[in-house]
Amino acid sequence: MPFLNERCQTINSQSVSMCVCSLELVVTELSVGMILGKKASTKAPKIQRLVTPLVLQRKRHRLAQKRRRATKKREDAAEYQKLLAQRLKEAKERKLERRRTASHSKSSITRTDSTSSAGKK
Repeated sequence: MPFLNERCQTINSQSVSMCVCSLELVVTELSVGMILGKKASTKAPKIQRLVTPLVLQRKRHRLAQKRRRATKKREDAAEYQKLLAQRLKEAKERKLERRRTASHSKSSITRTDSTSSAGKK
């Protein structure tokens, strides 16, 4: 059954979830009876993960690290693609140069063969 928590000014159901408490209030010392204003009970509230400034700071830091990793990964990938394109271009140029020299040497060989064979006849 929900009840009004006088210290936190929120409606809760026997736990301190979603409770914005003051700093001097210790969550572990709360008991259901104390909150209700009745005789103190031994039943303690559920301990929830409280959202504190430190938790929010850690979350911001974790997300910032994630963003930095993603941007670094993108930059590294772009740099690698640029390097790969440059190497492919250089390989293509080397291949063309080899073809030019090979065809040039073949044509010079055939010219010398044709001139030497013409001289023999």
